[in-house]
Amino acid sequence: MTPGNSIKQMKRRVAEVERSIPVEAARWGNSTNESPTQWRRNADNLLKNCLPARRDIVVRQLQRRGLYPELASPVVVFDGNQISRKVWQMVGEGTFSLKHEAGGEGQIHYTLDGSDPRIIGGVVSAFAQNGVAGNPIKIEGVVLKARTKSGDHWSALREVFFVRPIAKSALQISEIQYHTYGDQTGGRKTPAERFEFVEIRNQSDRTIALTGVALTEGVCFQFPNGAVIKPGEHVAVAADPKAFNRRYGFRPVGKYLRSLSNSGETVTLSDVIGNKIDSVTYLDKDPWPSEADGSGRTLSRANSKLSAEAGGVSEWSVSPQKDGTPGRKNTF
Repeated sequence: MTPGNSIKQMKRRVAEVERSIPVEAARWGNSTNESPTQWRRNADNLLKNCLPARRDIVVRQLQRRGLYPELASPVVVFDGNQISRKVWQMVGEGTFSLKHEAGGEGQIHYTLDGSDPRIIGGVVSAFAQNGVAGNPIKIEGVVLKARTKSGDHWSALREVFFVRPIAKSALQISEIQYHTYGDQTGGRKTPAERFEFVEIRNQSDRTIALTGVALTEGVCFQFPNGAVIKPGEHVAVAADPKAFNRRYGFRPVGKYLRSLSNSGETVTLSDVIGNKIDSVTYLDKDPWPSEADGSGRTLSRANSKLSAEAGGVSEWSVSPQKDGTPGRKNTF
C-alpha cells in the first residue's frame, strides 16, 4: 500500500472508465458538477493531492486508536537498494541486510521459513533469528518475514518474497481437461465444466517459487505468495475445487476464473513480471486428438523436454484412461 502502488492502481481504474464518462454525463444532463471536465478534475485531485498522503494519514489514524503499532518495521536492503515491493525478483544467489528506519530502535527478528518471528502472546518464535543492522544475510528459501521488538512492543510485519526467473523448460502446462462429462449424484446435477482443470508440472531438479506465477490466457489464476512446487511435482488448478475433489480424490491448489473453451483456445502460464513461461493452443479437431473432446479423457503432454514446436500438437496426446492423471505423472 505504498503511495506509488495506490496511484498506479487508480490510474488503471481511471483509464478503464474514462471513455464512458462523456456518455454517462450526457445521460444525467451534463451539468457543471457532472461534466467530463469536472470528473477529470476530481480524478486528478485524487492522484496528485489525496493518494500521495493518504497512506500516512490512515496509519496515523490507526495508531491513535491503538490498531497499528508505532514501532517502525525493519528496512530491507538488497544490493544497496531499499526494497519497497513485496515481491522482489533476483538472479542467482544473493544477500540482503536489515536496518532500522531513521531514528528507529529495538531488536530486529527475522525468519526465512515463512513463519512469523512473533508468535501468539508476543513471544519471540523459536525459529526467529536476531538481525544485526547492516550485516549481510544469505537468501535461503523464498520468503523473509521480519519485525522489530522494543520492550513489549512489536512493529508491523515486513514481508518480502524473493523470486527468481523461471526457465521455460522447468515449468510446463502438462495436462488439460477442457471438455469432460457431467455428474448426477443424489439427484443433483453437476455440469461438465465444473470438473475441468489445468495441470502444471515442475520438470527441473529444484524447487520453484510460484509467487506471482499465473495462468494469464484462456483461464485466469495467480498462485498465492509463498507457494512452491517441488521437483517432479504436479499441481492442478480447477474450475470448481469441490467438484474436482469429488471426482479426482484430492484438492487442487486453487480455482481459476473463466472457463476452458470446448472448441479450443490458448492457455498461457506467465511469471511474476508477465514473461511467458509456457503456452499451448489446443483444438478439438485434427491434428489434435478428438478423443479428449467430451469423453472424460484429457489432453496430456507426453514429452518431458521442449521441442522446436514448444507447446505444439507433437508434444500432446490423449490420456489412455478416463479422467486422466491429475496430480501424477502422465502415463501412456
